[in-house]
Amino acid sequence: MEIKNIAVVGAGNIGLALANEIYQNIKIKVRLITAHPHKIQTCFSALDTNSGKLMSSEVDFITNDYAKGLSDVELVFITVPSFLIESVINKLVLKKPAVICFVPGLGGKEFYVNNLLQAGNTICGFDRTPFVSRISDSEV
Repeated sequence: MEIKNIAVVGAGNIGLALANEIYQNIKIKVRLITAHPHKIQTCFSALDTNSGKLMSSEVDFITNDYAKGLSDVELVFITVPSFLIESVINKLVLKKPAVICFVPGLGGKEFYVNNLLQAGNTICGFDRTPFVSRISDSEV
């Protein structure tokens, strides 16, 4: 499967850091789906605290419309807090099977994904978050 379109659901600390990593390493602009699209800009900066390097990142678009954000995606990262998982999963309507990855992957998500599996999607999860990040008030 060739991955051309990636969506990240949740534009908090993990979601923005993940969008930055994808943009920096494979040059794909991510679609961000968030409850508050007006609080984030399509261009943002990310500081690598290991190197001290400030990186410019960019996303394709930011929306709270799941249908628009998920149209034609091959890969979806869900980065919302556990208490939102059930409602987010219920909003996932995909036009074609995709890989849906939970970050982090713990917290009972397996109880809610049966319909997604039956529709041909692949479900995976990170055991933990791959990095620690914080949103700066000056960036949001």
